Amino acid sequence: GVGVGGANPQVGRGLGPGLGTNVEQSAPCLESAPSSPPAVLREGEEGKEGISGASGNSGLRGALVTATTFVPIAQLEALTVQVLCVRAASIAFVSAERISLAKLLGGALAHRKEGGAHEASVAFEGRSLATAIQWLARKVVWFDLLQPLGVELYAGADPSNASIELAVLPQLIQVVGNVCRELSALPELCRSCLLELLREATRALRMVIQRGGPCRRFMPAHHALFVSDLELLLGVFSAGEGERLLRAQAELLVRPLLNVLIATAMESSVLIAKYEAASSLALPADHPCSRPNLWHTLEMRADDAARAYVA
Repeated sequence: GVGVGGANPQVGRGLGPGLGTNVEQSAPCLESAPSSPPAVLREGEEGKEGISGASGNSGLRGALVTATTFVPIAQLEALTVQVLCVRAASIAFVSAERISLAKLLGGALAHRKEGGAHEASVAFEGRSLATAIQWLARKVVWFDLLQPLGVELYAGADPSNASIELAVLPQLIQVVGNVCRELSALPELCRSCLLELLREATRALRMVIQRGGPCRRFMPAHHALFVSDLELLLGVFSAGEGERLLRAQAELLVRPLLNVLIATAMESSVLIAKYEAASSLALPADHPCSRPNLWHTLEMRADDAARAYVA
């Protein structure tokens, strides 16, 4: 069985094996999870190496370990989807029970002179739950799926030979199915986990397309492949057995990536012209014609004109 921790005020903080262990011995603390992906994984970062550059798989894993605060790779491997779903479900259960108790007592817990311990506990549990969901998504995308998503996807002379359908989809379908089964009794929590998973998967796809490193080179003809793969990605999260996201909800989340993909359909000469013209415009980062977006698209081009321009 899985212990929730009952009266232990530190409940929900340990991501190590066993929720009932001493919090000083169970690591890492939920509140120590990263507020953003590792620096080498963020969109728009300067540098030429890219997601699959010289540092390779081990470099990305090392960055993830650093960002998640003193978590050895062996422990990350032990934190399976099932384990992380149990953590999130346990925190959600404790928070729901506390709120129910407060309602039964007519709000007395929330208005005691001692200083609102109930409200503080609910707030802490809410933060812990949000962080547990982030842990689940980021661990799955940047650790479990790092090889197919970050290394294999679109790599090689012909990106269509390493599309999402071929490189990523089987493992991603399995992960999403596991989350839906583990959290089938908690539909709202399940949807929250799926939403965060889609957010991280979309971020990874953008990184591959814009910062994919020297093993990937694209042309305007590959735009259709990117759009088709994004459609497949949406289908995994919005269709299938168990609880899934509403299609409109999923489409809203990936809309910034759709804007970015518009630039991938442009010829390199057009990208260069728009990049030079955009110097006097203040456009959002996700705008198809923003300077960072145009530049990253040019960096990933295979033709000589683009290569000469970014050299």
